[in-house]
Amino acid sequence: MAKNVLRFTHTMAAASEEVARWGGRITQQFSPTVFVAELPDAVDEAAMTASTDQPTQPLDEASQLAVDAWTNGVQARSARAGQARSATEDLSWDTPGYEPPRELETLEVRTRAAGAPEVPSESTGTPTSRYLIGSVAVGVVLVSRNTGAEVLSSAERVKIIQEVQEGLGWLAGVEPRARISFVYDIRTVTVSSAPGPYAGVADAYESYERDWRDAALASMGYAAGRPGYQKYASDLRASRHTDWAYVAFFTKYPLNHFAYAIVEKVVMNYANDGWGPDNINRVFAHESCHIFGAADEYGSCSCGTTSGHLAVPNSNCVNCFPPGTQLACLMNANTLEMCTFSRKQIGWDDRLFPRQVGWSGWVALGAPAVGFTGAPAVVSRNGTVCNIYARGADNALWQKAWFNNAWHDWGRHNDGGVLASEPALGSMGPNHEHVFVRGTDNQVWQKFWKAESGWSGWFALGAPAVGFTGAPAVISRNGTVCNIYVRGADNALWQKAWFNNAWHDWSRHSDGGVLASKPALGSMGPDHEHVFVRGTDNQVWQKWWTGAGGWSGWVALGTPPGGFIGAPSVISRNGTVCNIYVRGADNALWQKAWFNNAWHDWGRHNDGGVLASEPALGSMGPNHEHVFVRGTDNQVWQKWWQG
Repeated sequence: MAKNVLRFTHTMAAASEEVARWGGRITQQFSPTVFVAELPDAVDEAAMTASTDQPTQPLDEASQLAVDAWTNGVQARSARAGQARSATEDLSWDTPGYEPPRELETLEVRTRAAGAPEVPSESTGTPTSRYLIGSVAVGVVLVSRNTGAEVLSSAERVKIIQEVQEGLGWLAGVEPRARISFVYDIRTVTVSSAPGPYAGVADAYESYERDWRDAALASMGYAAGRPGYQKYASDLRASRHTDWAYVAFFTKYPLNHFAYAIVEKVVMNYANDGWGPDNINRVFAHESCHIFGAADEYGSCSCGTTSGHLAVPNSNCVNCFPPGTQLACLMNANTLEMCTFSRKQIGWDDRLFPRQVGWSGWVALGAPAVGFTGAPAVVSRNGTVCNIYARGADNALWQKAWFNNAWHDWGRHNDGGVLASEPALGSMGPNHEHVFVRGTDNQVWQKFWKAESGWSGWFALGAPAVGFTGAPAVISRNGTVCNIYVRGADNALWQKAWFNNAWHDWSRHSDGGVLASKPALGSMGPDHEHVFVRGTDNQVWQKWWTGAGGWSGWVALGTPPGGFIGAPSVISRNGTVCNIYVRGADNALWQKAWFNNAWHDWGRHNDGGVLASEPALGSMGPNHEHVFVRGTDNQVWQKWWQG
């Protein structure tokens, strides 16, 4: 659904505007002429006029270094594809035999730990990096000695930039609502300072850093010590017109500790201790999160402390949990995962996100470890929870959950269920949801979740007398009624109803309808529900039920130009709006809307999305709806609309 591409331009402003028009964004700007754009897969890069895929003029040293690093990274990722994971992946940072990266405690952190009032402008230690939302200037300073073991070779410089690109590229893509873009200032500096420790320096870190760092700052025109790198960060923020800025020093000079962050600065040694240069990306991402307020979650971390601009509790600290139950997170392990608490500590929270109006772009949500079959399904039982379910390639039920403002890992339902269809989902209240599937015996099977009791087991609900085709569909128009609909083997609509606290027999809708797809269901109120299907003429057809009038007949609603694939999907986010979505014959998302008491024409989403399944729909409130599909890469992808 999305690709990251290296581009070259003479005018960054024009290139940025063009990328936005194509539905993309710039995630990393390496120099005034070289950048990485995240673009929808369907975008034809050859049609872009404000940037090119090859340089049209000689590159300066920093630009060429960034290009070489990007090229190396692309080749390295290709070479790693299909290989076993590295031995260090997912290890806790404090695994015996390894040194963990560190955040040095600042005066601000000590003051807050003692219970002092919050100082918003200094909640992460410095006003140049309060939270990780928006644009960030990062000064990447490669400090080499002019002789000896501390010399950085050309290949090592390229490797460092490659790893930085990978680490920051990952951070830029984890939370789309943060709209993160990193703007680089790459400096290669050679100094003659001897390695530390330096005499007369009381602080252990400073005793190994002072001379070579201050020599590097002097060569860049800045004063010694924190005043120098603080001024450098502030200058970058002003000159690059970014929201935030920080500085990263990379060197082969010996350090008191191989990687650490403090106020405006990250310092890393090329060897990266036992983790090695191939893990600089993750260690640097970890340290960058410290810069923006995230706390460590290993070792002597404390559950009772808070961190970040929003003063978020460190509740994923290893000491909060029984052994083995802590959530995987970059702040506790060598993994590319971010837990809810770390996200909020760096500002990824609704309180700080700019309010989005209209459609988002597409966002990848991964897939079960075994892959999945068909389309995803989605349900939101209330305005704070959303669950995606899929039929795994192992025919088990798999789930991915949104709660506490974050998506969590895919998990398998180890309940013995063997699915023979995609799941159908519904909810009869804010603390209830249920799942319906076709079983291997061709009956409909159901399981349900309640807040007070958790998951039930599976139980059979039978099938129409003639059998049925495909997957079931389900709708609950209020908290006391649930209806299952299927396409019978006779191509008629069949229904099974729950009311008066009991399931009732299957019955046939003898209305002349001939279905060419499974039904799609929706409700616009507690006494209304409607059914949408593909007809034999390949149009979408609708019928509806109201408490006052009973069932209507079937009504044709047309089709996108060129037609559509599979069944329609439908959502009503409130009682006055209904939207039908389909996968067009062109594999784009198409939509037909009901508002102001009328149906409106079919429209295409020109967002670059290429669908490989029917859409699944949900809503988390009267001014919100979201769409989930299988992408051509076999991940689940999501986009959403906010009023």
